[in-house]
Amino acid sequence: MRVPIVDNIVLTSDPHNFVLNREEAGKNGIKRLRPFAFYPTVCGAIEGCLKIKMRGKYRFVPENAPDRTQQARTASQRVVRV
Repeated sequence: MRVPIVDNIVLTSDPHNFVLNREEAGKNGIKRLRPFAFYPTVCGAIEGCLKIKMRGKYRFVPENAPDRTQQARTASQRVVRV
């Protein structure tokens, strides 16, 4: 089973778990799935995805998006230097 949920998050399953995966572009542009959460039920997996999305514990951004943390650090360093 492979079900896209939101953005680059995909729900997959094995005989024992339902797995939330992040879809990433690997080498040569080949897409791959990187698991980040395991649940015993489908309902648990959906609830877990919603909680993670609402709390912001997992970044739902593309690989090529700019890193806002690094930009903030650079900006704060500029302010201190002036």
